[in-house]
Order: sequence, then structure tokens, then C-alpha cells
Amino acid sequence: MSFDPGAQEIVIDENVDNELHSGSEEESSEEDNSGWEDSSEEESSGEESSEGEEAEPQEIVIDEDVDNQIRFGALRKRLQDRSLGKGTITLIIRDPNITIIGDINLGWDDREGAPLFGCRSLLRVNLKGCTKLTQLGNYVFRQCSSLTSVSLPDGLTQLGDCVFDRCSSLTSLTLPDGLTQLGYYVFSRCSSLTSVALPDGVTQLGNNVFYGCSSLTSVLLPDGLTQLGDVYC
Repeated sequence: MSFDPGAQEIVIDENVDNELHSGSEEESSEEDNSGWEDSSEEESSGEESSEGEEAEPQEIVIDEDVDNQIRFGALRKRLQDRSLGKGTITLIIRDPNITIIGDINLGWDDREGAPLFGCRSLLRVNLKGCTKLTQLGNYVFRQCSSLTSVSLPDGLTQLGDCVFDRCSSLTSLTLPDGLTQLGYYVFSRCSSLTSVALPDGVTQLGNNVFYGCSSLTSVLLPDGLTQLGDVYC
């Protein structure tokens, strides 16, 4: 996809405090058909922008202080702004010091507190510049339904539960060679995902990693796999 020449680049590298205490965002939800999750969730259709017009694509580039922006919800609130439109944002995070995005111990009842939960404005995410990143916590990208591709850093070793759950537009994802563990429902309901190659170093796959991946035709499992949960597609 080529960007409109008028696309903007937004760089966040200072004045973070002004964004940290900006209030709670509206959380959208989706219908759920698995017995494991809350069946009361329904997807809200929403509009492409606050004026009903097509929003321009943008890049949001974050070079530093990512932890504060994520921890206090400032980045998520910004990405959930309806004026951005669905699938218009390329998010580039290149903080060389951040080691974890999200919380690997985040519980189901607190899932809406995950860093980028329900950010439908996201089209692409590039985390390659986070050279020390080792973990993506539970639910980090859950319900980012416009997200088509994610670039992950080589040092990543663990994906938490439901990291990409309901990312129904996700078509492209290259898993780094250092990855060893995938939690429950990591790719659940990624209905556009057609193939996944798991790195040789992966030893643990949680239950229902590919649950509801209706377009998935190929999964390459590593020889060193020692723990494989229930797999349903």
C-alpha cells in the first residue's frame, strides 16, 4: 500500500507528561463465540473518521520514553481517536531500552488495560528498533482488527496470551528465530492469516494458538517442540 504524499509523520520524544493523565478511553468490543471468553462482547462498527470522511495515513514514530506512554495509556488513547480512521496508522517504535511491552501476567478481567487493545487505527506495526525487547505481554494487540502486518525484533523470546487475538486483517507476520514460547490463543481468530512458520527454537505452544484461523492452510512446527497445547483451527 502506498501512502498519500500528504501523509504526516508524528514524532513523540518529549512533553510526555501532558499525555499521561488524559482520561480513560472508550473500549470497543466484539462478539465472542468461544467458551473461553466473555460472550457478552459485541463489535461496534464505528466510523472511519469523526466527519465520516476517509482519514489520511500517518506514521507515528516513538524513539524514547515508550514505557511511560504505554503504562499510562496515552499512546492507546491517541490511537483510538476516531478521527484517525480504521487502518490508517503505521506505528514505529524504536526505543533501544524497552524490554517488555505489556504484562505477561495480565489477567482476563483486566485485558482492556493492555497497551494497544482495540486500536483499530493500526495498519502496520514495526518494533524492529526495540533491540532489547524480549516479551510481548498478554492481549497487547487484541482486537486491532485493521492490523495487517507486524515486524518483530530478533531478540523477542515470548508472546503472551491472546497477543494477536481478533486481529482479523493480519496477513503477514515473521516470527524471530529467538522465539521460544507462545501463550494461549496467540493468533486466535486471525481469519486472514494463511501460513505461519514457527522458529526452530520454539519449545512451547499454548492451547488454541490458532483457534478460529479459518484461512490458515500451513503451519510449520519446529522439531524441538516439547509442549503442545490443544490446537483448533
